[in-house]
Amino acid sequence: PRGSEVEVVVHASRSIQQPSVEIAMANQKTKADLRKLADDAFSFRMKLTQSGQFRVLFTSEGGEENGDRDWYTIDVVDDDAPKIVLTTPGKDVQVPENGTLVIEGMATSSVGLKNLTLHLRDLSTSAPILPKVYRPDVSFQLDDGAYPGEIAYLDVLDLKQLKTGKDTAIYLAPGTVIEYWLEAADCSDYQKPAGNISKSSVYKITLTP
Repeated sequence: PRGSEVEVVVHASRSIQQPSVEIAMANQKTKADLRKLADDAFSFRMKLTQSGQFRVLFTSEGGEENGDRDWYTIDVVDDDAPKIVLTTPGKDVQVPENGTLVIEGMATSSVGLKNLTLHLRDLSTSAPILPKVYRPDVSFQLDDGAYPGEIAYLDVLDLKQLKTGKDTAIYLAPGTVIEYWLEAADCSDYQKPAGNISKSSVYKITLTP
C-alpha cells in the first residue's frame, strides 16, 4: 500500500565492492542509501509513495559486474477504505424507550483495523449523541505490531445510557427517531494520521413507550 516502508536485503555469492541501488519514480532517478551488513551483503530502505522501478549494481573484488542488472517493478496501490456490514438487526427497528438493542456486524480491511465506533444522532434535533467506542480499553494491535484484517462486531446499545457529553445524560421521549451507523478506521497513516475511515449503512431506531 502507498506509504509503506520496505527494506530490501541483497546477498551476493562473494565479497562485493562499489554497491549501488538506483530507484526510478515519477520520471526521476535517485540512489538509495545503503547499509553494509557483511562483505557480501547490504540492505536499503524505500518509502513507497508511488509506483516505479529499482535495480541493484555492484562489482566483485575481482572487478566482475553482477549479472542481474535488470529493473524490478515497484507496484504501489492505494489503500482501500475498510468495509463494514451490520447484520443484526440490519434494518430500521422499533425499541422501547428504556430498552436495549443488540447490534452485530463485520468489518474488514486489507491493511488492518485500528478501531470501531458506533455513531448516533437524534433526528428530531439533529443533535449528535456521544459515540460509543467498541471495546475502548482493548488495543486491537497484535504482538507483531500488525492489526487484524477482520473484526467481528457485537455490542449492546442501552438506550437509558445515551449521553450528549461525557457526563451529560439525555432522555429521549417515545416517538424519537435515532440514526445509527458503525465507523471503522484502518491503520494506514500515510497522509492520514487517523487512518482511512468508512461507515456502514445508516439505520433508524424509533423509540416506543
